[in-house]
Amino acid sequence: MALTKHVKRALVSAVMMTTSLLTTVSSATLAATLNIMPLGDSITDILIHGGSLYFDLKEENIDFEFVGTWGTEPLKREAYPGHTIDQIVNNEGWNKFNPDVILLMAGVNDLVQADSPIKAVTELQELYLQILEDLPNVELYVASLTPVDHNADGVWNISEGEIDIFNDLLEDSINYNQSQGIDNLMFVDMNSQVSIEDLSDGVHPDRNGYEKMASEWTRQIASIAEPTSIAEPTSIPEPSSIPEPSSILGLLALGTLGAASTLKRKVKPSKPVE
Repeated sequence: MALTKHVKRALVSAVMMTTSLLTTVSSATLAATLNIMPLGDSITDILIHGGSLYFDLKEENIDFEFVGTWGTEPLKREAYPGHTIDQIVNNEGWNKFNPDVILLMAGVNDLVQADSPIKAVTELQELYLQILEDLPNVELYVASLTPVDHNADGVWNISEGEIDIFNDLLEDSINYNQSQGIDNLMFVDMNSQVSIEDLSDGVHPDRNGYEKMASEWTRQIASIAEPTSIAEPTSIPEPSSIPEPSSILGLLALGTLGAASTLKRKVKPSKPVE
């Protein structure tokens, strides 16, 4: 009897805890391997640890490796529980691995610590511009924050409406910088992929929510990756009060958003600005 998708994933995930993955990659495809860095906090950490994104990318025949200082092979990531944007900046994990693709999602812990959405987005913009300065050829995807349930325990200091304001400001920030010629910076609307019903504790997605996140990240990566011939595993052993955005967008445009005009990087003409 054929294994269902979820059962197959559960079996292989158990195996990966104690042995290396059985997937083999032909030597002809190694040069095209994408080094992907998942960068963020506990939401990204749990996403990668759960394996959903890993399996989705494999099912798309994308040749890749996750890179980062946290976790074990093949589920490496640069995502630490509780990390704020400043802590991600201080780690400079992207400079340790020279990734081809970065999947960045951060800011919820800043809101938990009572930072305003504008302060958090300003810091996130400074982070992504620094990454682009250090790695001018990286494909950088920056995701909006997923919803929070204000009726659940554990939402702490995140006020009603702050997630939406943060996401609106972030999208405007990225759109502005794209308009300045940065064509390897992409906004990913992760908020629309996950609903309140997809949360496990009011902040973190549940299994279904992470599956949705993995699908969206996979869709984004597949748009730049070339499918390769990757063998399936030969066997699977049995497992033993907030201001309105319109009143504060000008602050970003006049201040930190202007940083994009001084960013020196090599623009790739083959990829149009989206």
